[in-house]
Order: sequence, then C-alpha cells, then structure tokens
Amino acid sequence: MNGQKTDMPPERVKGVEDGLRNFNAAAHSPVYFMGVVVGSIVAADLFVLSGLHAFPGLTVTTEILLGTFLVAVISTPLLYYLAFRPLTFEIQARRRMEEELKRLAMTDSLTRINNREKFYEVIEREVERWKRHGTPLSLLMFDVDEFKQINDARGHNAGDEVLKTLTMLVGGHLREIDYFIRWGGDEFLIIAPDTGIDSAAALADRLRGYIESHLFEAGSNITVSFSVAQFKRNETVDGFIQRADAGLYRAKSTGRNRVERCG
Repeated sequence: MNGQKTDMPPERVKGVEDGLRNFNAAAHSPVYFMGVVVGSIVAADLFVLSGLHAFPGLTVTTEILLGTFLVAVISTPLLYYLAFRPLTFEIQARRRMEEELKRLAMTDSLTRINNREKFYEVIEREVERWKRHGTPLSLLMFDVDEFKQINDARGHNAGDEVLKTLTMLVGGHLREIDYFIRWGGDEFLIIAPDTGIDSAAALADRLRGYIESHLFEAGSNITVSFSVAQFKRNETVDGFIQRADAGLYRAKSTGRNRVERCG
C-alpha cells in the first residue's frame, strides 16, 4: 500500500531543517585541506626519491626532477579524490535529508499514512495516466460513524487510538498500488488505480465489514460509511472529490454503516 502540509511533530521538522542548514553552511577547513595536500605530496615525494636513489648513475638533481614529476603524476588524481570525495558525501547526505523532509511533509503525524498534499500529487498523476491509457480510476471516501460521541465519551486520546487502529486495519487489506490518505479528522480517502466502480464498491463493502467486526480498544465496536466514485471523462479533480463527498453525505443520512455508489 502506498496520505495540506502535515501537522508532523515540530521537533522532527526542526531536526531535518537544522540538518539541511548545517550542510548548507558547512565549509571544508582550508588548513585541514592544505595539511592533507602537503602531507600527501611530502610522503609521496619521499617514497619516490627513496626508490630512485636505488638506481646508480642518477645525479641528485635528476633524482629530484624525476621524483617531482612522478609525484605530480601520482598525486594529482589522489588530490582530486581527497578534495571531491567529502563533497560527494555531503551532496548525498543533503539529498537524503531533502527526501526525508519531503516524505514527512506528505505524511500524517497521527496515523503515519499519506495526507492531503500527497493526495493531490498522486491524483494528478493518476488522472494523467487515465487520460493516456483509459484504465479506470476510482476513489473511496469514508469516515467513522458517530466519531464525536467517541471523543465526548472517552476523550480525544481514545479517539486518536481508534483512528490509528482503523488505519492499520484498512491498510492491511489494500493493494500495493492503492493510496491510503487521511483527508482530515476521521475522514479518509483511498485512491484505487485500475479499478472500476463495481470493484471499488466491493472493496468498500469488505472494508466496512472488517471494521464493523473488529473489536477496538476497551471492547468497543465502530462502524464506517463509504462512498465510491469512478473518474469520468471531462471531470476535474475537485469535481471528482465533490461527487465522492456528496455520496458520503447520502450514506450518512440514509442509515450509516453502508456503501453509497456515486453515479
């Protein structure tokens, strides 16, 4: 299974951003680098001169000139390696930290699934794929029935635990190509590529059943209401979401714990 800016923990954001600033501000010490350069040249020069001294017939001047030439030939690639190797590591580390920051920005801090920002990135890509290949694309939207009562009766911490358990339960029954998103509060979306509305409705009903039969914390049961919609020709992403949202409203107003198909 492959969920706006995330409300990720401030200390994690600060840690990543501080790391990026440190890499941007980092400068290799000229004294250290010159020490490496001079030390490498002297060591190589002594090594070469000691080798040349073993050949009879070479004058001291010849040994020095030949030794200097050989040291230059040997040390130039070594110096390039010493100079650019730390920079390569720095670039790689910076890239990893930027990728981590991007991942955190697209992850919901409570449930650890994708958030709204990730949704818009994925849905635009999937709509473009639909335009190229014509493969069906469906959207499942659901929320927890009477979730406010859970928060009111048992507290917001209990409500958070319900949401975390719910996302683990649903996520365990999705395909690798599906995208699971926390839309906000107790409302979630599933982007289902290569899936028509019949298959999407069947998936929604299976998930609804899994959730209804699951025993949540403190021995409680919950139910959810679903709507499913298939992307239509000439439809916008916002129109797609609005159809699913209207379907969810109908599911909630006509009994809850059901799946509403959006025509």
